[in-house]
Amino acid sequence: MISSEVDVRLWGSRSFDSVFLELCVVNADKGAVDVATLCSRITKAALRGNRVLATRAMLFQDKADLFPGCDFVVGYDTYRRILNPKYYAPAGAKADSSPEE
Repeated sequence: MISSEVDVRLWGSRSFDSVFLELCVVNADKGAVDVATLCSRITKAALRGNRVLATRAMLFQDKADLFPGCDFVVGYDTYRRILNPKYYAPAGAKADSSPEE
């Protein structure tokens, strides 16, 4: 849980009413998430009072295109993947499948 001190410093006048959890149904390394797992994750998040968006945007460029002007909060492992060029197609190409395929 974010403390109120961190809340003010990071979010300023923004409201947590505009916060969503984005859950991608396709993992860049592991492929598609099965329906039962997806439903379980969404249910757990919703029961904690979170609002969840399920997308197929597996790369952060896709997420940025889908949600222009939004801020993203990510963990360290995800941050490292964002910086890793293996997750991005060459300019002009579209990544249609997992980079491991």
